[in-house]
Amino acid sequence: MHTLAFYQSFTYPFHDKQTLAVPVEISKSRPIRRGQTKEPPMSWDEFPYIALPAALCWLASGLLACRPARSPRSIYAVDALALIGIVLFAVFIAAFWNALSRPPLRTMGETRLWYALFLFVAGYVTYRRWR
Repeated sequence: MHTLAFYQSFTYPFHDKQTLAVPVEISKSRPIRRGQTKEPPMSWDEFPYIALPAALCWLASGLLACRPARSPRSIYAVDALALIGIVLFAVFIAAFWNALSRPPLRTMGETRLWYALFLFVAGYVTYRRWR
């Protein structure tokens, strides 16, 4: 655990001229809760391992959907691949939410993560509606 000590000065009440310097420690790591490992189970480090298979599923689904001659089997493959990609992305967001102990909406990257999920959900709903 890395700690950083600095001195915080403050004045006592009713003593205008007296100040006292007190060392304060700041921890650079999150406290470990009961049942939690040192490293969070899901972070941005795992994002490429989830995003790449999801993107490949969506790419294959889009290529199958654009074929001129579609059989019922390829229509099921389009639906299955699109849903697998959406579920992979949603599972990553849920695990990331659990690891952060808050909804992932604070930073710009976390907001873009939600945007990417709902972009593909809206695309799939639109495809199903006008197929």
